[in-house]
Amino acid sequence: MEDRKLISALDRLQLAHGMRGLGSAVISGLLLSASGTTLYVASIKAPFAQPAEMVGLVIAAALALAMIHDVAATLLMFVYNGIMGKSKEFFRTLRTRPGKIVCLGAIMGGPVAMSGLLLGITMAGSTYAMPITATYPALAVVFSTIFLKEKNPPRV
Repeated sequence: MEDRKLISALDRLQLAHGMRGLGSAVISGLLLSASGTTLYVASIKAPFAQPAEMVGLVIAAALALAMIHDVAATLLMFVYNGIMGKSKEFFRTLRTRPGKIVCLGAIMGGPVAMSGLLLGITMAGSTYAMPITATYPALAVVFSTIFLKEKNPPRV
């Protein structure tokens, strides 16, 4: 009888964990689509409206929009980590060498990637740009397996 209760409790725990994961995935998808739609609406306004004539201005505007997007995402993550009680862990991680390297990579690569997304939305529309850019985690796993010789489990 004890074993059944233990198994039942474990099943409930796993189900609750799975439901939280699915809920997070749905919210993430909704926020990603809202972000893409908002960026698309911003990208059909000037200076994005005529990219052929104002290439420099379009790139500067894409970088500015990328900065605004990344700052908003950073603030939301700070608030979330504060609510979850992980703010100490964040600052502790920033003091380590890997934490500093990750920050440097994010500072250097984030605006470039986001600007590429914005230019893709401008030139191809969010219908094509968002799904294509959503494949980057899968490509990162493939490239890490090929170039970095990482052993990824089948689930990844």
